[in-house]
Amino acid sequence: AICPGFVATDLFYESGPKTVEGLGLANLDALAAIMYAPTAIKRANTVEEVGALATLLASHEGGGFTGTAYNVDGGASPY
Repeated sequence: AICPGFVATDLFYESGPKTVEGLGLANLDALAAIMYAPTAIKRANTVEEVGALATLLASHEGGGFTGTAYNVDGGASPY
């Protein structure tokens, strides 16, 4: 299973303003900063990064990867 962390997708940008308002934050950048604060890379993951893992796992070269969870979360997971 691919387990993505925070990925700044269109959904984030579409629904984020309501979340910003509900939390009383200044703007969408403030919400994004909260979302990636616990990551080692200090930014959102990209769709391309998640897709690259999916491509590898679906390829012939990825045939040996089975039965595990792959975190694509920028280092937010403690394990």
